[in-house]
Amino acid sequence: MGEGYEFGPRSIDTGCQRFKPPAANTDGLTQDIINALGRFPELTVMSWNAISPYKGRPAKPAEIAQSLAVRYQVEGSVRRTGDRLRVNAQLVDTNGQVLWSASFDEALADVFALQDKITAQIAGTLAIRVTQIEQRRVLAKPTDSLEAYDYVLRARSALQRPARGNIVEARVLLRRAIELDPNYAAAYAALAETYHVAMSMGWAESPADFLSRAEEMANKALSIDDSDVRARIVLGRIHIFYHRYDQANAEIDRAIAINPNDANGLAGRGNILMWSGQTDAAIKALELAQRIDPELNAVDRFALSLAYYQKGRYATAIEQAELNLRKTSGANFSRILLAAAYAQLGRSQDAARVVTAIHRLDPTFDAQEFGTKFLSAADLGHLRDGLRKAGLSEEANPR
Repeated sequence: MGEGYEFGPRSIDTGCQRFKPPAANTDGLTQDIINALGRFPELTVMSWNAISPYKGRPAKPAEIAQSLAVRYQVEGSVRRTGDRLRVNAQLVDTNGQVLWSASFDEALADVFALQDKITAQIAGTLAIRVTQIEQRRVLAKPTDSLEAYDYVLRARSALQRPARGNIVEARVLLRRAIELDPNYAAAYAALAETYHVAMSMGWAESPADFLSRAEEMANKALSIDDSDVRARIVLGRIHIFYHRYDQANAEIDRAIAINPNDANGLAGRGNILMWSGQTDAAIKALELAQRIDPELNAVDRFALSLAYYQKGRYATAIEQAELNLRKTSGANFSRILLAAAYAQLGRSQDAARVVTAIHRLDPTFDAQEFGTKFLSAADLGHLRDGLRKAGLSEEANPR
């Protein structure tokens, strides 16, 4: 008798995929399947976070379809017997009518073959027309080392929980993956992310060094596989720090061309648009990313709140900044924006309370450095006006 596992829901806007393989990193493997489906331009793929409220409880297809605005759902079960996996999967519409079903019986060690079969058959059922070359790229096996793949999945899981210790843990795991497979592009891309996240969150001992390492690792990943979406996205984000907005846009455009429904890519585009002064377009991109993945990372949620601030939507900016701080206590940049937004609304007591916390948590905070990635002098001036009103700038506190 093997171990039985129910599928947890995972949506695609053509659908909601429910897939939970019996392995230590089941969510990570599911993400890879969904990312592969998301590379088909005809599919809009919803993230695991969007459907997590349905995990572990029964829900009718109509309920999920209405809540997530999806048209199709994939559901099934996985059973492990010895060293083999048996997967039953089916595609249903909003009425629960089965449009397609299949069973897969594969050796556990050949998890890539299992993933490829599921992805290819679901895409075929949805009448997706892609060239053979695109299919080969989408379904490409990332590495021959299952152990290296496991390290990357564990590192990605750590990256999704932005805390200083998690980032350090992810970096250790990714270095092990690279030792096992020095030509594993995904490992280098994720390693680049660890340096970028640490630098963005203020956890880098030397921000310049971390930024340089992030760029080096992203370029290394692309030298191995120039279709690696995560590497292009992180490289685009890195270019922002150097004010290379055209290069940043080019990288994000390439990433989105490969996978049009990647929330990370859309959020990356929103960041670039926001810092380059295209605030309306930035809000549109970031809100779409948030719809696909409600659990935006701390950097992207900050970008959305800052974009709202720039449009004078201070209450909405406060809402997003407060949410960011509840989810990621180390997001001190959201605390700074919160003070500016409070000040713009005349909520001086709230602003003063937040300013006290900022000085306690970051005694070396420099208002003249904050927001200097803005291309527009007017945008930077608007932000500094809020900081001055909150009492965070030198102008407000002359010596």
